[in-house]
Amino acid sequence: MPLYPASVNIDFDATALNATIALITDQLAELQTRIESNEGSITNITTQLTSQDTRLNSIELTETNLWSNFNGLTSSVNLLAATVSSQESTISYVNNENATQRVQIEGLQAQLTTLQQLLPHEFQHFHDTSKVLVGNGLSAVQVAASFYATMWQQNPAALNDSFSFTALLAPGTYTLVMLVTRANNKGKLKLSINGTQAFDDLDGYNSTAIYERITRTITITAGGLQQFVFSVWSKNASSTGYAFLINKISAYKI
Repeated sequence: MPLYPASVNIDFDATALNATIALITDQLAELQTRIESNEGSITNITTQLTSQDTRLNSIELTETNLWSNFNGLTSSVNLLAATVSSQESTISYVNNENATQRVQIEGLQAQLTTLQQLLPHEFQHFHDTSKVLVGNGLSAVQVAASFYATMWQQNPAALNDSFSFTALLAPGTYTLVMLVTRANNKGKLKLSINGTQAFDDLDGYNSTAIYERITRTITITAGGLQQFVFSVWSKNASSTGYAFLINKISAYKI
C-alpha cells in the first residue's frame, strides 16, 4: 500500500516513491529467495565436498592397499625366485651325484660281466653230500653195475621226500646228467632251481632194476650260487614205493 495518500500535497511524487518502494520490496524478496536458494546450494556443495573427502580418503586407502599388495606380491615373487634357484642348485647337485653314481654303477656292471665270465660252466655233485629237506636220512646201497658201485637214497622212502645242494654256475643252458637206478619201487622226481620248477617228468620206475644215465636240459638265468631242490612228488601206478636211488648229479654248459 502507498505510504502517503495521493492527495497530500508534498514536494515529491508519492506515487513514484511508492512504486520505487514496492520495486525495492520485490527485489529484496527476490534477493532473499536467491540467498535462501544459495544457502541450499552451499549446503549441498558442502555435503558434496564432505562426500568427496570421504571418497578421496577411500581412494588414498585403496592406493595404500594397492602399494602394500604390490610390495607383498614383489616379496612373494622374489621369494619364489630364491626358492627356484635353491631347487636348481639342489637338482644340479643331485644330477652330479647321479652322474657319479652312474659311472660307479657302470664300473660295477663291467666287473660283474667279468665275474660272470669267470663263473664255472659245469659242476659235479655226489648224492651222499646232499642236504635232506624232508624225510629220512640218506642210506648207502651197493649197486655193482653203477660207475661208483655205491648209490644213495632216503630210507625208508616216502612221498614228498626232498633233498638239495648248491652249485656255482654262469648263466646259460646246461645239460643235467643224473646217474640213477630205476626199479619197481621207485617214485617220480621233480627239480626246482632257485624256486622255479625245471622239470617234473623223471620217473624212476622200471619193472627190473637197471642203472641209467638220464639227462635233462636246464636253464640258469642269472649267474651265481644256484640252489637245486629235488622232490619225490608222485609214483608210477605200477611202482610199489617212492624211493629214488642216485650216486652223482652233474651238469655242463651247452
